[in-house]
Amino acid sequence: ISNLTDESNIRCEQQVAIEAAHRGWEYQAINYETEDNFREYFQNAINQQPTAIIIGITQSFDSYQDLVAQARDAGIGIYSNDNSVIDGVISNSTMDNTEAARELMDQISADYPDGLSYTVFELAMSEVMTLRADEAKAYADTNDNMTLLDSMDIASTGDLNTGGYTIAQTWLQQYGDQLQFIFCSSDTPALSAAEAIIQAGDPNGEKTFLAGVDGGSSTWSYIRNDTPLKYTYSQPFEYFSHMTCEVINDIQVEGLNPGDEGCAISEVWEYIT
Repeated sequence: ISNLTDESNIRCEQQVAIEAAHRGWEYQAINYETEDNFREYFQNAINQQPTAIIIGITQSFDSYQDLVAQARDAGIGIYSNDNSVIDGVISNSTMDNTEAARELMDQISADYPDGLSYTVFELAMSEVMTLRADEAKAYADTNDNMTLLDSMDIASTGDLNTGGYTIAQTWLQQYGDQLQFIFCSSDTPALSAAEAIIQAGDPNGEKTFLAGVDGGSSTWSYIRNDTPLKYTYSQPFEYFSHMTCEVINDIQVEGLNPGDEGCAISEVWEYIT
């Protein structure tokens, strides 16, 4: 799992720890912190010869195809959790990210019937965030009251934790009062973008407000305190982890095959949403 400063990652990892304790599994969390460490840490995990490896949200996951193949050749089951599926991965537990973005945009559009001009944060190297951002960007194509001003890949800032602040600051200077709404593909950049809007003299988001995706205590606090962050789409991270552990149990403890009666997945490479 990547950095454990994100509440979403913390919740996913804590639930797997709970599941392992209840199921009597030996469990280790490997926190690789930054993408630069992923290959080394994944190799280390394979060398420990576990029964299964769960991989959380990972940028450019397809670039690690060789390691997934190596793990499978060693008899290790590979499972994604709120991530994506590449060849050799048995399943992925996540939500319908396109639908989530659409529902969020529908709600905002209904709340602002006179229309909005907006921008979109994206992360092209992450499948789940790309699906959300693409849907948010495309929304303006079919809704006359929504105008897309700009979009930007948060990876271009070099720091995903503070990138929201940097990009929001740039957009506020570029578009001024024309920018009414920023769609963030996750809550981490939304929280830092909120600070940029506050510093620009708009503490309650009356000129520019934000929407994110994830949910959790930090987000609820920002919304509750009337900051520029006004909307989020809450994800059930604990349930993602629970279902991943259910698949591992069915296949590697109970000996079921995908599609068997009682198996949590009907085919290999299945997305559980």
